[in-house]
Amino acid sequence: MLVSLDTPYVDTCAADLSLALGGPERPALHIRDVTLPGGVRLRLRLLGASHQVVLTTPTGLTTPAAPTGLADADIPTALGAPAALTGLADADIPTALGAPAASTGPGGADTSAGWADATGPAAAGGLVETVACLPGRPPHLPGDLHDEAGGYRFTATVLRPAEGELHTRIAALRADLADDPYALVGVFPGDPDAVTALAVRPDAPDGTVGWRTWHAYPQTNELVLTETVVTLPHDRRAPQSRTRETP
Repeated sequence: MLVSLDTPYVDTCAADLSLALGGPERPALHIRDVTLPGGVRLRLRLLGASHQVVLTTPTGLTTPAAPTGLADADIPTALGAPAALTGLADADIPTALGAPAASTGPGGADTSAGWADATGPAAAGGLVETVACLPGRPPHLPGDLHDEAGGYRFTATVLRPAEGELHTRIAALRADLADDPYALVGVFPGDPDAVTALAVRPDAPDGTVGWRTWHAYPQTNELVLTETVVTLPHDRRAPQSRTRETP
């Protein structure tokens, strides 16, 4: 889904972004709800300061332990040692997300009103991921974070394309995701390359849920890519005793 937004984006460059897990749903400019097989639900939320993803499952999710080396105010829930993830190489953008499965039955995109009856992701044992310019917090966007016990993996990469390449990449990304029932692309006013995009991976390995995001800043010629993989509780292995962050 491609939407044109009326509100200018708040964050001005990649260095302003932070990662936060947990907390409330923030005011959004546009929302898209997606339901995957097994009752897994994701809410894709475009913010004036980038994005938020809310994940809920029928069995709930474990809140990760607090990370080491980071203030609680910077990242309110846990992360840890990185594991290599594919799909974030420079040559991979725009990323091939795979052909969406038919959205019949429990799978595919879902914009039903059922979300309105929810009591919130925290009450449902859900996960809230926010990547945004967060007032009152020093910017901090980790390159790799992995919490084995919580089943959460996050990677972020900042690209600075050659002259003219950012426009080519964003045009291709918009074309790829415009009609994707698992994606949401927001175009901010003033520049067609000022884009925030989110896409759920319908072809993620069994027992996992994954999504990717793109944040383009034409005024600084930057493209921020993130990838998240969450292992559902019944597929998690025993938690590791050591937690570490790679900047």
